[in-house]
Amino acid sequence: MQDRKKQKYYIIPSLITGALLIVIFLANLEAGDTKLLYRFDAPIHDRFFRLRNYVTERSVFKYLFKKQPISQDITLVGIDDYTIEKLGLYGRGQWVTRKPFVKQLEFAQKFFKPAILAYDIILAEISDDRRDDDDKINNNYDGEKSKEDLLKILQSIRKFYNEEITEIDIDTLDNITKLINEQGDINLALMLSLYSNAESIDTKIIAAYDFRHPDKAEESRTWDIKDILGNDDDDLSEDNGRELPYLRDVSIPIKYVHDLPLDYKFSHYATMPSYTLLDYVKLGYINVPRDEGGVVRRVPLIFGMEYEFPDPHSASRIKRQFFLPSISLLSCLYYWGIDLHQMNRDDAFTINGKPIIEIEWGKYLRIRKSSGETIEIPIDESGNLFLDFVSRVQGFKSIHFADVGPHKANEKGIEILKDKIAMVGITSTGASDVGACPVDDNTPFVLIHMTAISNILTQTFIKPLPQNESTSILIILAILSAMAATCLRPLKFSYYTLISMVIYGLIVSFYVFTHNYLFPVTGPFILISLSYFSVIIYYYIAEEKEKKKISGMFSTMVSQDVLQYLTENPETFSLAGRRADATMFFSDVAGFTTISEKLTPEKLVELLNLYLSPMTEIIMDSHGFVDKYEGDAIMAEWGVPYPMENHATAACWAALDQQAKLSELVDGFNRDFDVDLTVRMGLNSGSVSAGNMGSDKHFSFTVMGDAVNQAARFEPANKDYDTDIMIGQSTYELAKDDIEARLLDKIVVKGKTVPIQIYELVAKKGEISKKKLKVLELYDKGLYLHWERKWNEAIECLDKALSLIEDDGPSKKMRERIKGYKEIPPPENWQGEYVRTSKD
Repeated sequence: MQDRKKQKYYIIPSLITGALLIVIFLANLEAGDTKLLYRFDAPIHDRFFRLRNYVTERSVFKYLFKKQPISQDITLVGIDDYTIEKLGLYGRGQWVTRKPFVKQLEFAQKFFKPAILAYDIILAEISDDRRDDDDKINNNYDGEKSKEDLLKILQSIRKFYNEEITEIDIDTLDNITKLINEQGDINLALMLSLYSNAESIDTKIIAAYDFRHPDKAEESRTWDIKDILGNDDDDLSEDNGRELPYLRDVSIPIKYVHDLPLDYKFSHYATMPSYTLLDYVKLGYINVPRDEGGVVRRVPLIFGMEYEFPDPHSASRIKRQFFLPSISLLSCLYYWGIDLHQMNRDDAFTINGKPIIEIEWGKYLRIRKSSGETIEIPIDESGNLFLDFVSRVQGFKSIHFADVGPHKANEKGIEILKDKIAMVGITSTGASDVGACPVDDNTPFVLIHMTAISNILTQTFIKPLPQNESTSILIILAILSAMAATCLRPLKFSYYTLISMVIYGLIVSFYVFTHNYLFPVTGPFILISLSYFSVIIYYYIAEEKEKKKISGMFSTMVSQDVLQYLTENPETFSLAGRRADATMFFSDVAGFTTISEKLTPEKLVELLNLYLSPMTEIIMDSHGFVDKYEGDAIMAEWGVPYPMENHATAACWAALDQQAKLSELVDGFNRDFDVDLTVRMGLNSGSVSAGNMGSDKHFSFTVMGDAVNQAARFEPANKDYDTDIMIGQSTYELAKDDIEARLLDKIVVKGKTVPIQIYELVAKKGEISKKKLKVLELYDKGLYLHWERKWNEAIECLDKALSLIEDDGPSKKMRERIKGYKEIPPPENWQGEYVRTSKD
């Protein structure tokens, strides 16, 4: 067991180090576009969002958990169920003509005057042939129809209304739809132009578009050459392109993007709003990528756009790369007065010699405001912002889209829209632009952009720990687990494991989450679990080996039930050196030398086996431990190797049972071997040193100490008192309530100066005859008289005892000694007692 203790100090840390390396490997393992363990951590963090938002609303927790702010500078203008009821189903009726948007712009200009009006809706052409039909790619998309084409449409409409309809003309209906849609875009463009041209209007209009993700094969379309260089073959220029110039107007030059991975995948195309509107709006993409399981947890604040085209003046090909902001980031930039369009026109991207917008890929998007304030927005390796979902969509300030009109221009509407960021989004029941997020299983995606804006404006960001810091947490947990595993027993280590998982998972991780940090959960849980199971398996294997070792050592020395107890509870004893309270037993056959000379070796061995076997069985049945045999002598202990509260009583009763058994065997020994077997026994109790003793090659479990030596001396001392079993005073004091014993004398053992009392063990409590009890009383009285040198009175008591039991050995021996004392005069002025000295 000592070796096991030494081994665990390097085996257990090695096992936990192995578990740590496994978890670090898993933590760095890629699974798609995320780390493997992120897939398991994300649903846990989703629950944290809901729990945090719940508890921070309760005043009882306000001092413990930090309440996350919702920006009051953003208002949702919702196309909700109320608006649908008033204006009709979105995408049909007057929505096709853009009339609701035109009216909204008119009244927003007059009354509400938001700082930013951002549309989380792609205002695309309803019949967008130029994107869906490759054969029509080369058509003119400047919004103007030739007179001939326009005449044909008007003639079709006249025929449709003036003639009886017998058959539906699909082409006619398509032409009517195109005309209505184009006229609606023209009307909306006219209203937008008022915003862009009027000096008294500060509202910035941001329209949505959607870039094609480069990883999706079905979205591998690229820009047409006319989108890049324009329609005029005599004046091909990037400034004349149909659509790309509008993206470049709000772009961030790639030179301000640092540490961009070499394998970064750029987008090569985007779904744009109606071409008619592009001159009057700024463009921000609304892509919302979903994690595994369809949950939105992150939003890309920037994304790279790339395209190639042939140089119109040479045969070489030119590649352009730049980054584009999301609708949420662009809204914040314009809200702070940072005009990307003007910065690109003037090539003015620095302030005080530093970039206004600077990106450290995988770390921060840094924005420097004209006021001198610097804002750092954390982004991951894909340019994503981890969203801090402070609320569901109902938690943001909002107004019905249908209420943004003159009859609704009340103080409340003006208060929540004036100089704010107004985000127009569809929130009606049945909308398709919905999905799951951490705080809602089915939410309009306008919440994603509003949450991003709120996070940026309030500068409250959820920050996932960098990989090196996550690894540091794992190392700390591994060290704590190693310390606990080496210092605690398996059961307590199980408690530690459970408590540490609860403390880390439900307290530490959640608490730091409320303070805007995402601690890893799955990795530490796996580490703690692996550490626990590896340590428990180690203990199981080690204990199985220990059981085999114990079984091999003690199988012939203790009873089967004791052996089973020792193997099942190795922690109750120790094979290493330790102090223990025990009772030692020594027995020896009187006159064994004469017996051994009388018998042949074969007969002697047979006799010893017939004698030792039942004696050993009695010792083992009483939970004693047979230490060793030395010829005819037996050494045994009670109280080691495992503790016993009644070790003294158990040892005394075992000695009495051996004498009783011996009396049954004597006649057989006399008959079969012609020997008269008498056995003397000595017992003593005390504190001893117990453990494995010997050399590295050979050792055995035994005991050492003064109590052992005294027990060994009591055995031969029986001859001086003609007794069979002698016990020490310590044994008597421990077992006196369970035995009958006679105080024999006081003796000074070898190496000691203080006399000790010795006793004859007579019987178990209550199993002594009245005659024998009377003899013990008479002997005890005579012993005290003899100590007082009242020789005659002492002899008189002993004679009475011998008259009751004439062969009472101690009485006869005491009588003989007293007669000897009478013949020797005491020293002059002597007033002490006659105390014998042990010969051994």
